[in-house]
Amino acid sequence: MSTLIRPEVSEKNKYWISRHRYYEVKHFCLQYTEWQEECNRIDDYILRSYVPHSFDHSLGDPTAYFAIRRAALTKNMQLVKEIAMKSDPQLWSYIFEAVTKEYSFVYLRYTLDMPAEKKMYYDRYRKFFWLLSKSH
Repeated sequence: MSTLIRPEVSEKNKYWISRHRYYEVKHFCLQYTEWQEECNRIDDYILRSYVPHSFDHSLGDPTAYFAIRRAALTKNMQLVKEIAMKSDPQLWSYIFEAVTKEYSFVYLRYTLDMPAEKKMYYDRYRKFFWLLSKSH
């Protein structure tokens, strides 16, 4: 399911960002699940003291590498969640689901019982990407 929104709105819109910037931050958010999975794999490696065969040993200390990588992934995940919270304190969890899983307005409204109408939702959705664009 995808969120159908025009990739570019009028430059007069208060949350205007260019079409290419919109796609950049949208695809940044869509990596959220991948980041979670990679963090889980890193946790498994650390718990089992296991270094995968694919690890490039020329990088030095694998523990330090994994710690730095996990910190970067966690920072990205926190940023997406914080921006969703800033975009709307009541709708943030729905916006978060939409931007990380591409859920449509229809799915959010009628399956997840989102308490917002289309106009309000898309205003906050655009605000999310505008805020993310400004902070990322």
